[in-house]
Amino acid sequence: ALERALGHGRKEPCQRERLRFKEITKCIHAKRNLKKGEKISQDNIKIVRPGGGISPIHYNKVLGMRLLQDIQEDEELQWSMLADED
Repeated sequence: ALERALGHGRKEPCQRERLRFKEITKCIHAKRNLKKGEKISQDNIKIVRPGGGISPIHYNKVLGMRLLQDIQEDEELQWSMLADED
């Protein structure tokens, strides 16, 4: 019983944590409706839950990128929606 209680020694999320991962993580969302070609700035994006899109870790990288498509207010940003500024 003691060996089972100690577990396998690997640090990883438990089953319950994995099921809630998207709910508890954050990602970058549009503050308002955005048009194709529009440049991403601090004024038009926000960080909110749930996660699933681009992580806030990449916030500074996203700034200055241009949209490849129209985005609706509160929609989470995906890398496939963005292009580097030329």
